[in-house]
Amino acid sequence: MSAGGAKATNGLEASKLLNDTPGLVDNGTADINHQQDLNQLPMLEPPVFAGDPLLYLEWSRSFDHLISIPM
Repeated sequence: MSAGGAKATNGLEASKLLNDTPGLVDNGTADINHQQDLNQLPMLEPPVFAGDPLLYLEWSRSFDHLISIPM
């Protein structure tokens, strides 16, 4: 026991307390990365053409818009 009656902690316990506490510098990078992951939209995937000729024009246009590279 220390003079104030509080239990003394060793360096390992103090380090664990710092790592478990949210908002500290040690967890700041992980928090930012997590927020960026939450804010990203899902990746768009080109549709698969099923072979229906009536839907080809719609599929072709959506594919072109998704894959087009701006110049």
